[in-house]
Amino acid sequence: MSAAAPGRRYPGLPADAARAKAHAHRAQTPEDAYARFAPLARRMGVTRVGALTGLDTLGVPVCFAARPNSRSIAVHQGKGLTLAGARISALMEAAETWHAEDVLAPVRLARAADLRAAGLACAWRGLPLARAFDDHQPIPWVAARDVATGGEVLVPLEAVSSDYTAEAEQRFGGYFEATTNGLASGSTVAEALAHGLCEVIERDAVALWRLREGHREPALDLDRIQDPGCRWLLERFASAGVRVRLWDATSDAGVPTYLALAVDAGETATDPEVGSACHPSPVAAMVKALAEAAQARTTWIAGARDDFEPALYQASARSRRRRDSTRWLDGPADAPPEARPDLSTDSVLGDLEAILDRLAAVGIEQVLYVDLTRPDIGIPVVRTLVPGLESPLTGEDPAKAGGARAAQAGSGRGGRP
Repeated sequence: MSAAAPGRRYPGLPADAARAKAHAHRAQTPEDAYARFAPLARRMGVTRVGALTGLDTLGVPVCFAARPNSRSIAVHQGKGLTLAGARISALMEAAETWHAEDVLAPVRLARAADLRAAGLACAWRGLPLARAFDDHQPIPWVAARDVATGGEVLVPLEAVSSDYTAEAEQRFGGYFEATTNGLASGSTVAEALAHGLCEVIERDAVALWRLREGHREPALDLDRIQDPGCRWLLERFASAGVRVRLWDATSDAGVPTYLALAVDAGETATDPEVGSACHPSPVAAMVKALAEAAQARTTWIAGARDDFEPALYQASARSRRRRDSTRWLDGPADAPPEARPDLSTDSVLGDLEAILDRLAAVGIEQVLYVDLTRPDIGIPVVRTLVPGLESPLTGEDPAKAGGARAAQAGSGRGGRP
C-alpha cells in the first residue's frame, strides 16, 4: 500500500497529496504524461492508440486504446479539449483496468464472520451487490486504507478487481457488481485517488438524479456560461446542429456534478447520448460532462466497445431513446450556471479534504482505497470504495433497487443538495 501522511486531518491520504497542481487541476500536462507513460503501453498489452475524432461531425478530440487480451473490455476511450488530452485519457483508461485485472496485493481467503470474530476490520456492507452476500462463505480479501484513520481495512477482492472472466467470478464468489467505478489513475497516487473519489460521487449523484427524474428540473442557461473550454465545446455542438442540455445533478454531498445530453435532429442522426462528471471545480465538471457526451457519441458510432450490446443498435431501442431524449429537452433551461460554489484549491490535498468534508457532512465517513500501483510500471492507480454511495446501475437498471440513499431519493426525501 502507498505511504500515508500522518498528522493531517485525514491521516490515510497518500503522502504525495500536498503536491501543487501544475496544469488544469493536474500535476503535469497531457503531453508530459503521455511521454512518461506511452513507453509502458506494450507491457500493459496496449497494441494501439488512435484517434476517433473524425467519425463524428463535432470535432471534439476522442481517442481509443486497444488491449486485445483484456479480461474486461478490450477497447478503451478517452476525450479532451486537445488531441493530446484525449490520447493520454484513453491510454490511462487502459492502464487502469490492466492494473486491476491482476491485483498483486497479498490476498487473504476468509469468511467475513471469521474476520469480525478475530477483531479485523473489514468492509462489505454498503458496497454494490450483484446478489445476496453470505458472510459465512470464504472469499478473497485485500487490504485497503481508510483515509479517515490511516488504518487498514480488508475489502473483497472482487470489489477491487477488473477481471470479469467466468473463472474469476467463480473464484471471487460473484457477490459484487462488475464495474470499474472508482478505478482511476493519475500522475500521483493522490491525484488518482481524487479522480476515483469524484467518479464514485458522480455515479451516486447521477443515480439519485435519475431516481428523482432530474430531467424535469430546469437545465442550465448555457448562454450564461463564460468558461472558454465550455464555450468551445458548446460551439462545436451548435456548429454540428446538435442540441445540448446541461443539468446540475449535484447530490446532497455538494460536490459539483453535472449531466449533459446531446441530441441530433433528423432520421439519420447519431443517437442521443449523455455524459456526466464530478469535480471540485464546477467549471471543470461542466467541461468533463460535455466532453463525455461527445465521447459517448463517437463511441456509439465506432461500435467497437465491448459492452455495447447489439440490441442497442436495433430500431426499437433507438426509437425509444429518441422519444426519451425529446421529452428531456422539453423542460426549461434557465438555471444559473454560477450557482454552485467552487471547492477546488491549489493542491490535490486541499481538493481531497474539501470533498471528504462534504461527504462526512452527509454521514459518509468511510472512504477506502487500494493502491494498485506497480513499482516496475510506475503509473499511480487506485481503486476507491465508498460504502453507502449508490451504484452506477441504480436508477438505470430496473433490477437494481439501490440502497438507503436511493430509497430516500425515490421517495423525494433525499439526494438533493
